[in-house]
Amino acid sequence: MTTPKDKSTKAPKAAKAKKPPPTAAELDSPRTPEQFWLALRRKMKLFYDIQEMRLQAQGRITRKSPTNPVELHPRDLEKLSARVKDTEVAERNALKDLAEQLGEVPFYAQVIEPERKGRFVGLGPRMASVIIASFDIHREDTVSKCWAFAGLAPIPARRCSQCHVVCNENGTDLHHPKPQGNKCPNAGGVVSEAMTYASGKSMKPVSGEKLKYNAWLRSKLCGVMGPVLLQCGSPYRVHYDSYKHRKQTAGWGISDGHRHNAAIRKMIKMLLLDIWTEWRRFENLPVTESYAERFISKHGDHGAREVGPTTIGRMVGLTPNAQTLPRPPRAPTAPTPHDDEDDNEFNRAAIAAAIEEERSLGT
Repeated sequence: MTTPKDKSTKAPKAAKAKKPPPTAAELDSPRTPEQFWLALRRKMKLFYDIQEMRLQAQGRITRKSPTNPVELHPRDLEKLSARVKDTEVAERNALKDLAEQLGEVPFYAQVIEPERKGRFVGLGPRMASVIIASFDIHREDTVSKCWAFAGLAPIPARRCSQCHVVCNENGTDLHHPKPQGNKCPNAGGVVSEAMTYASGKSMKPVSGEKLKYNAWLRSKLCGVMGPVLLQCGSPYRVHYDSYKHRKQTAGWGISDGHRHNAAIRKMIKMLLLDIWTEWRRFENLPVTESYAERFISKHGDHGAREVGPTTIGRMVGLTPNAQTLPRPPRAPTAPTPHDDEDDNEFNRAAIAAAIEEERSLGT
């Protein structure tokens, strides 16, 4: 028979020594590059944490149902409203701290900030901090790595030649799904490779596998920044309108929402392409051609790339800044496959013509 342990004989845990407050000399000392980028990421995430808490707190003072006969007492409502205002003040202060540190990034201060009412309209301190703090411009030597980290890089897939639906691999067979409203004669059956064509599909979570991209970053870029660019009249909307119209004309997609989401991703990818190119030039780093530019002569032109005032961003020479802070290393990402249909839409002649037209008009 076992006897219970005597808890009185247990040695007391040693109290953790409290870290002394920083001295004046430590507060005035300069940050290391690693400390700077870590603080920028932490301040960016803290702002969104407080924003989420503020939205949740506002729900506590909102009447849930007009048919509910019970309402908050005015005294309780006043106290809850005061706490909600505290979260609003905290959110404003967090945004102020974030914008202050973001202004110390030379690329943002000299390139993005001056163009906030022009080429980069809709890209304020919040979304600019998401992009600048999330990507490592020194390590990501191709824009495809940025797209892959943000979940915007297409992965290889085979689509039906008639309805363009992605066919699922089942061992050695290709199974054609049967979405609602799909009238393709191949729907619901097994199709041969000759009845499909090589294409790509968007990155999505797979059950049982580790996520290969930053889902939080993708939600901010496509779910928040994408609609903002459409509503504020960003010049990058030309990519959205042209891509969606081309896909709709070709009968691509199972619904208008499917084409809308694909066009949003296209617009965000073109924005990241220009930012990546200008950022690399600003840091005096080598800029490699994109996949479409490098292989367009081999695969042919699948339609001229949408031309607008933002497509010339990577051709503009920017003055490098010698005081740019290096980025700390990040975990490696998987190699990025490419989608010919989605990326090979680049036409140098059309862009050159657009540049000459804009110069002649003085824009």
